[in-house]
Amino acid sequence: MRATSLNYRNLVVVQGGYGSQQKFPLIPLSDGTGEVAAVGAGVTRG
Repeated sequence: MRATSLNYRNLVVVQGGYGSQQKFPLIPLSDGTGEVAAVGAGVTRG
């Protein structure tokens, strides 16, 4: 993970307003970017 951002959806998730099936502890993260360094043998597309 190279960069992340928190947004309004994350606040609503933590407050229990985005679906009632959330399990805690919970890491509220909707957006992130990074680099794929390796893939498994069964991966055929990038």
